[in-house]
Amino acid sequence: MPQSKLSIGNVEISVLHDSEMALPLSQTFPDVPGDSWTPYQQRYPEAFDGAENLRVHFECYLIRSLERIILVDTGLGTSASNPGTVAAFGGRADGRLLAELKSAGLGVEDVDTVFLTHLHPDHMGWNLT
Repeated sequence: MPQSKLSIGNVEISVLHDSEMALPLSQTFPDVPGDSWTPYQQRYPEAFDGAENLRVHFECYLIRSLERIILVDTGLGTSASNPGTVAAFGGRADGRLLAELKSAGLGVEDVDTVFLTHLHPDHMGWNLT
């Protein structure tokens, strides 16, 4: 997936796409009637995978400055490193953060700092590798 980038002065912020999956609306939001989603599906079609599923993205951010390389969140991980979380999200997708780092010209050893926004497993999964 092409990286989205934003530059502010000497700082570059890139989106690293770790994973994406479709979550069934009826299971994720069991108390919401199916037809309640119609106006949102019409207004935000990119947020849905068909009429029955919500499209969920797992993103991390890479911040590069002249002095540091910072990784914000470490994504979902893999079914081997984070089996509970991957299974909770349907077990359908392993994270691609390491490949995304490589496509940005970096390895894990190049990251100076890892900043976790919060400790949900889909934000820290690769830390378990």
